[in-house]
Amino acid sequence: MDVAPSQRATRSTADNESACDSYSVLRGRDVPESRLGGWRERRMVVDARLTGYRPLRKNWDGLGDFVYLADSYLASGERTGYHEHDGVDVVTVVLMGKLLHRGVLRDECVVEAASALVQCSGSMGFGHDELNTGPETCRVLQIMFLSAAGSGRAGYRTMSLPRDGRHTIYRSGMRGSADESNSTSLTIVASADGERLRVPGSSVIYVADGSLAIVDETVLAGDMLRGTDLCMDVAGGSRLMIVSNVKSPRLQVRRPMTEEA
Repeated sequence: MDVAPSQRATRSTADNESACDSYSVLRGRDVPESRLGGWRERRMVVDARLTGYRPLRKNWDGLGDFVYLADSYLASGERTGYHEHDGVDVVTVVLMGKLLHRGVLRDECVVEAASALVQCSGSMGFGHDELNTGPETCRVLQIMFLSAAGSGRAGYRTMSLPRDGRHTIYRSGMRGSADESNSTSLTIVASADGERLRVPGSSVIYVADGSLAIVDETVLAGDMLRGTDLCMDVAGGSRLMIVSNVKSPRLQVRRPMTEEA
């Protein structure tokens, strides 16, 4: 039997700062664990545009160009196996351990914890393999976006993730067009001390670590939230992956969540 994500319609509060539109929550515990090569993972988003069908009805479709998100673990000594991508850009966020990347864009590159690797297909696509050569299990978020048509040469870059604050690490959409309003962005939020956060527009939010509270519901690590114009209290020590249909989302911090309303 399929497990439907919980759905709530939020209500306004006295200070009007916690008002937001309807939202829904997908609990990680309701998504079965899958295997892919040496990976064990929970595929929270598998968009029908990526596969032509949705393999699990418990998965969500994406938002804009966002089509896939898996929370994945690779044991020491395991590997993905060489494979190719065409028509998608792949963002690999390493949360724990380190990953050895081998591929046609760049070879023998080690991606450490608290770092991200962005690989863009361009018009040619790319192939790669990933290995865990370290002593500990590696935890990785694999996030995919549809590539813009005719987006030029394939590309590759790595970056460090913020320990506190917000950093947009990927934008897709109308690349090369005069109108870039139809973009999809990925922003990583690390909240050291906790904060009240408002996300404009439509968004899908994955709680990688920590938790957040929205209205009277707590969203835990491994859960996913989606909605429009969301306002939430983010717990200290949390790390969020925010996919938005706003090109450069201005995430508004209202006040620390420990402050009295």
